[in-house]
Amino acid sequence: MAYAIDIIEDSFNKTKKLLFPIRKSFWLKMGFVSLFSGRAGSGSYSSGYNSNQIESFPEDVKSTIGEINNNFLFNLKKYGYFIGIFISLVLLIVLFFSYIFSIFKFMFIQGVLEKKINIKRSFNKNKKLGASLFVFRIYLGLISIGLMLLIFSPLIFAFLNGALQFFNYLLLIPMLFSFFILIFIVRIVNFIVMNFLVIIMYNKDVSIRSSWNHFKKITSEKKVEIFLFWIMKIVLGIVGGIAIAIIVIGFLIAFGIIGAILAFIFYFMYAASNSYLILGTGIVFGVILFLFFIYAVAVVSLPVDVFFQYYSINMIKKLEKGKN
Repeated sequence: MAYAIDIIEDSFNKTKKLLFPIRKSFWLKMGFVSLFSGRAGSGSYSSGYNSNQIESFPEDVKSTIGEINNNFLFNLKKYGYFIGIFISLVLLIVLFFSYIFSIFKFMFIQGVLEKKINIKRSFNKNKKLGASLFVFRIYLGLISIGLMLLIFSPLIFAFLNGALQFFNYLLLIPMLFSFFILIFIVRIVNFIVMNFLVIIMYNKDVSIRSSWNHFKKITSEKKVEIFLFWIMKIVLGIVGGIAIAIIVIGFLIAFGIIGAILAFIFYFMYAASNSYLILGTGIVFGVILFLFFIYAVAVVSLPVDVFFQYYSINMIKKLEKGKN
């Protein structure tokens, strides 16, 4: 029988043994770690725009497109400095959380394997492995963005030249096709990294490059097993997604009722006093309630995340055992 099917029962039993009977402290800590662990082709074109290609466009449509293009360029020049600052801040925030997620991924693996978790000590222990994964994510992100810009370069050049009204929109077909191929490849890479390489990195305390070499060794004759594992992950992922969706709906109803009651209370308090302090307090309470909602979902759905972590761990054990 295929490895991907063989390990389902064992992964389920290990999940049940790890989480039940419930250890409140362990669930709360692992739910927090799970929340921050990131739960669980191009083409080249000789010409980006050509007015002869869209003569069928009515003149008023071309005029509207050109006007919109010019307005965007005007606002880009006018507010470019602020847009640049905003993008830079967003990029810094994304990089920060990517680094945190990279470390927490190994923390979650540690919690599952060691059956206990101390967030501070675990964070310090896994910083080196997290940094290796983080650097890889940066490279993958830069390559992906570069290829995406290359794919859509004709459209980008047309926009920057204020010539969208003359762009050959038939080129969107090969552009989108190439874009979806790129997305598929990136997803495959992430699948291999998150289901295999990070576990090998943790088990052997090696960099992502060394884990890749080990992965190639144990899967050299097991390509079909990897494919079946991928298929089973999709199938089981649908089941897990349905379970989480049910949890989310239940919490949405509960937190929605609480949120609505608090909103009415703060609204009437603000209407009576016209105090911005009360309004600000209401907003803070709303943010806190939203964050608590996300955390509560992560804690309650922890068995799903633990199962899929065990599922990947057991798959690697099967591959390594089959190689020996």
